[in-house]
Amino acid sequence: MARRKKRTTAFDMALYTIGVIIVACVKIYEWFASLDTWIQVLSGSVVCLTAFLVIGARAAKREEKRLAYEKAMNANDFSDNVDHYWVRQSNFKRQNRIEKRYRKKFLLHLLDLFDNQCANCGDKENGLDLDHFMIPKSSGGNFKMKHNDGEYWVNNAIPLCISCNRSKGNGDYKAYFSIDRLEAILKKNNEMTRYVNERMAKMPLKKREAA
Repeated sequence: MARRKKRTTAFDMALYTIGVIIVACVKIYEWFASLDTWIQVLSGSVVCLTAFLVIGARAAKREEKRLAYEKAMNANDFSDNVDHYWVRQSNFKRQNRIEKRYRKKFLLHLLDLFDNQCANCGDKENGLDLDHFMIPKSSGGNFKMKHNDGEYWVNNAIPLCISCNRSKGNGDYKAYFSIDRLEAILKKNNEMTRYVNERMAKMPLKKREAA
């Protein structure tokens, strides 16, 4: 009887040891599981914070560009320095894609803004053509120019009769127009710039980039 009891005690100890090991393994697994959960929570928090910061930075950048545009609009002071605009090789070609789109989308409004007459002499009978107002074609000017300081466009087209367009050529617009006439043109060009940007803002992003 004593020998059988000893065997039973050894067997019980073995079972107890196995049970302890199993319980310990379960506890360790639960601890790692909870740790993994915390890691996931922490990782998710980092991702959310990063996304928030990125979105905030982009929003701040858009607001900065909007303020730059509004400042230029209110001051009626858009740069005539070609280095302040995006200029591609295609800009030097007449009737390029941007100019064709401009004629299609903005020409009628431009002519209406200038009362369908020459912006310089007021003539309506000598035919009208679009002139590259501030930045001439020889410098890479388009009818609308994308500014480097923000996501906005500056109108660079005015209607001139054939005679005025030929006489102005690629010369300096400030030297060609009288002070009073230039002031009136700049005011209308400012209105046209606002119209162009309002229309561009309503376009889908892909069409806006291609316009």
